[in-house]
Amino acid sequence: MLCERACRPRAVDVDTALATCSFLAMHVLHNDRVSNRFDVVGFYDFELVREQAGRRVHKFTATKDHGFGNPNI
Repeated sequence: MLCERACRPRAVDVDTALATCSFLAMHVLHNDRVSNRFDVVGFYDFELVREQAGRRVHKFTATKDHGFGNPNI
């Protein structure tokens, strides 16, 4: 369910489709430091192509909107 709400189609035709999906990525470095986590919020833009077995990702880009925590981990 979460993925269905986080992803939205932008354009669909017979052979291609475009979709945008939000993401939250949590990066954790297991150590004794106080700031051992970095969270990134953003979105993926997907280009999909139709094949015999269904659609597959042809190309995608990731865009970061915000980062929280220690970006050096």
